[in-house]
Amino acid sequence: MERVCLAHPAILKNSNTAFRVLVIMAKVAHDDEPKYWGGWELLALNLGYDPSDRNGQRVVARAIAVLIDDGLIKPTVDRYGRRVVYELHLPRLT
Repeated sequence: MERVCLAHPAILKNSNTAFRVLVIMAKVAHDDEPKYWGGWELLALNLGYDPSDRNGQRVVARAIAVLIDDGLIKPTVDRYGRRVVYELHLPRLT
């Protein structure tokens, strides 16, 4: 979680929601291989949206776009019909 907090200033200027999405992703991902596989529904639910509501999907999509643009996550599966897995690129603790 400390690594997510180090990334906080970089993304807070763009989106508080993106930071919250990154925290959720980091909590689900394993420390040894930081990949998020939980899908947008889990993110929307944790942000307080009903997963069946398209507004939640749009909010999550915008937050994920911010995180990709900032280089904090990278999609690893790019095939139609498959759940996207995101590789987390968080600052190192030194």
